[in-house]
Amino acid sequence: MRILLGLWVALLGLTGSLFASTPAFAADDPLYGAPEVGQCYDSTGATAGKPANPDDTVSCAQDHTLWILAVHKLPADVSLDPEDGELTKYFYSVCHPATKDAVGHYGDPAYAKSAYRAYFFVPTQAQQDQGARWISCELGIARGGRKLTTTDKRRPAKVKASMPDSLTLCANSKYTATACSNKHAYRVTYARVLTKRYTVSRARNKAQKICPSKVSTPNNWMWYVHSGVKRSQFVLSCLTHTAK
Repeated sequence: MRILLGLWVALLGLTGSLFASTPAFAADDPLYGAPEVGQCYDSTGATAGKPANPDDTVSCAQDHTLWILAVHKLPADVSLDPEDGELTKYFYSVCHPATKDAVGHYGDPAYAKSAYRAYFFVPTQAQQDQGARWISCELGIARGGRKLTTTDKRRPAKVKASMPDSLTLCANSKYTATACSNKHAYRVTYARVLTKRYTVSRARNKAQKICPSKVSTPNNWMWYVHSGVKRSQFVLSCLTHTAK
């Protein structure tokens, strides 16, 4: 599995894990072992970058941390290596539309003010040895660091201008994303689409110009970026200092 986080004050990059399920396809089928759309699974996020336990797959009627939104066969010219940039580009091309259909557009301010996080999974090595070449798109809710918020919702809720704390973006004292229903030190107050090519320095400069007037604690605030929307676009979020 690969988790694609946004950029939190500085570029965090990618972490991940692999998904395994009961094989549903014949060997040498590119979809061998792929999860099914609509499935859920429960993961602490602590296994990022390693194969996940197949027992993490659960009924969506039970507590879970991730929803499976889409599954796609990988083109022959795209590597299955989670560190490969081409796989990340392919993730953007197929998983962002799946996320949009499920909850709302990744590049909209409403989504940027949510605690949703997009993930992708690839087959285990054993599944690859049987011909598996797929990518699946998942969605979860941040709980700080690599942790995920547990939910009993059968499907993710749409993003809106006003959302409950269970979906709203906050940050903890370690400056990592979490839902506002969890203990936090910062809360999102503003999000804006910027039609500029993303760089860390450009985002920082924009944040320093925009955020102080958009938070109630101008001497203590945070900024967050969703990049990968378009080549010449990113979304800036401003967070005010608070406490829970």
